[in-house]
Amino acid sequence: MSNTRCPRPSRFARLPVLLLALLLGCACETVGRIEEAPGPQVLPGEPPPSEEEHPPLPPPSVPPAPAGLRTVAAWERLFLNEWGREHTRDFLPWSNSRDSWDYYNLAYGIDANTAMYRATGRTQYLDRALLYVNNLVANSRVSSALPQSQFKDGYQGWGSALTEPPGQEVPLYESYCWRYVTRLLRVIQETPELYAADVYRSQYERLLVFSEKHIFEKWYVRGTNEYLYRNRTHMAAHWAFIAMDLSRMTTDSLRRALYQEVFDNINQGLPNFPSSLRRESVVILDRSMAMKAQ
Repeated sequence: MSNTRCPRPSRFARLPVLLLALLLGCACETVGRIEEAPGPQVLPGEPPPSEEEHPPLPPPSVPPAPAGLRTVAAWERLFLNEWGREHTRDFLPWSNSRDSWDYYNLAYGIDANTAMYRATGRTQYLDRALLYVNNLVANSRVSSALPQSQFKDGYQGWGSALTEPPGQEVPLYESYCWRYVTRLLRVIQETPELYAADVYRSQYERLLVFSEKHIFEKWYVRGTNEYLYRNRTHMAAHWAFIAMDLSRMTTDSLRRALYQEVFDNINQGLPNFPSSLRRESVVILDRSMAMKAQ
């Protein structure tokens, strides 16, 4: 079993950009409908698209923002003030790393770009999120070829220098990142114009297969009690999130039932711990009510 050291403080220190992305993601549907977005543009740190590349899908028209709130265009300008630098300095190198600890931080870049697409409808943000995920998959290696892997099986994955001994595979680093990958895939599936476009449909199908086999199935087969049904609420919640998303996307009825089972176990009652997400919520609510009554 991997003896993982405590994660170092996140190198993702641009909190305003992260909070902005989270606000946009929470406030918008799959494609944002808040305010008219500015015209076509190239993201900072990104070369202009060539004529051979697929043309971007036109962003949807959006109504004005409610009085007193910033418009999507205003939030987007703030977002772009930092995004070119962070792409070049942080997220792109992390996506090309073979150390899975870097994916713990890369998760925010995938989530932020997905949120920006949902807010603006601009496919250049979606393309950037997909770039990061495609890089992760390209850098994966068969476990049997990872020198210090503790599993040495046929699933693809990554090692981390933070384990003891260095180079072992870490489920937390993968699940922390991959919940945002499955969210990205659901955005493609649930947006008709994306799902109908060959360039996005082909990536969706390939990344879904990888997610089902080399993320969920891999850690499920290696041991649910040890790697999925964790004794920390937030760690188990990552797998509940992934299972929920995969249950909405898979075309395999047996897999769908398995995803639902894992989701229900984490949500309602873990088989190896006397706890669940709902029980944790009740305890927190009871404590909050007791404090208010004092």
